[in-house]
Amino acid sequence: MSFKSNLNIKQEAEKLLNSSLDYWFRQKYNLSPKDPRYLDCEPWEIEMELELQTLMNEKVKSIPKQQQCPNCNAVMTGIENICKECGEEVGHVKETYTDPDFDDYVKQVEKEGEEFNAAGGIKSFQWEEVPDEKINGKNS
Repeated sequence: MSFKSNLNIKQEAEKLLNSSLDYWFRQKYNLSPKDPRYLDCEPWEIEMELELQTLMNEKVKSIPKQQQCPNCNAVMTGIENICKECGEEVGHVKETYTDPDFDDYVKQVEKEGEEFNAAGGIKSFQWEEVPDEKINGKNS
């Protein structure tokens, strides 16, 4: 007779879940119960991971979001409802996320495109026939 018939899997799983942070840790890193990376961890390391995760979640929530005034497009942070630039009460503001280097990036791409087209664009490329022997490393 198999030991599985005497084992209540659901009950054992509930004991494991309620008795430790192990299940959370294994889920986070997608580890099996017999994975050496999990088995080599000390209990304090698993607790530290949970504390770090909790603190990071709180920190991310506390970062003020950037918002844009719908009247003058000024960038506002936090939950301001009066724009510091135009003085208007804005009520609900639209959230935006800006990259300060984006305009420079666009200019760089446009410049490279202009240089490419000035050189003849696609027409300036020439196909070169390469024998199979050269491709396979047999330079003769």
